[in-house]
Amino acid sequence: MLSESMLAHERIRDVIDKSNRTEDISYTKWVYGTKENIEELFTSTPFVGMSPLRTLLHAPMLNYSQNSFIHPLQYVDFLVHYREKAATVVLPSLAITTSNWTEGMKEHPILEINGAFMLKDNENKGWLKLEDVLGIRWLKGPATRATILVGPMDDPVGLVRLVSPRSVIGFEPTNDGVKYRLKIKVIGKVVNLYKEVPIEEFKKVTRDVFKKELIRTFRKTTPQHGDPYQLSLGLYQKNPKLWNKLQKEGKSVTAESLNERDIQVDIDLRLWGARKHP
Repeated sequence: MLSESMLAHERIRDVIDKSNRTEDISYTKWVYGTKENIEELFTSTPFVGMSPLRTLLHAPMLNYSQNSFIHPLQYVDFLVHYREKAATVVLPSLAITTSNWTEGMKEHPILEINGAFMLKDNENKGWLKLEDVLGIRWLKGPATRATILVGPMDDPVGLVRLVSPRSVIGFEPTNDGVKYRLKIKVIGKVVNLYKEVPIEEFKKVTRDVFKKELIRTFRKTTPQHGDPYQLSLGLYQKNPKLWNKLQKEGKSVTAESLNERDIQVDIDLRLWGARKHP
């Protein structure tokens, strides 16, 4: 667990140095940042009958596989991305909430992920709240499962459960830098329908919501906070010469590097259930 004050480069370097000097620290442990009191986080208890080992601190993938927000981070992946000059560390932040759960008619404090810190170029680029970084989950592989509201919040069309996203990142050099392309395939299951709409229209609205979430995260994080989609890392791995040129010019990832039209989404609604097609 890293407090916000520990995320300065000099202090993280000390943490890494000390952890490498002992065999007692596992490289597969989960790493979090926080803005809150660390002692309170560690004294937070699970519900009656549940093992403390099933909390977010010790088994975060149990929650992520059911409802995905920010992908948990193991220490080995933290080290890899922190030391890689083209990568951004997306460090989940933990907080305590009492607003969602009760036990014995009393509020029960539990741990929740409320956002993420972005670490890039050995610097803490800042903290972003959860709703601003939700797009990251769709590039984290087939373990992601999440439900999205289709259509505007005040007049939704339906509710869709999206699972097993698979993504490919491409790039194309331009006169002013580089343009990235995202291709994402995902399986969808309609949970609820609030309106009678043709399937193709429903798929289109779902794609639009999906793209808007991706673009919202990109615009919130780039360029001031980092590159959580690892676009720059992909460019560096495939074309290091171009990456070095653009990096010196400050153009490896810019606000114009990715637009909604650069995202291709294929949603397979094969799990349509018993609903009849209109």
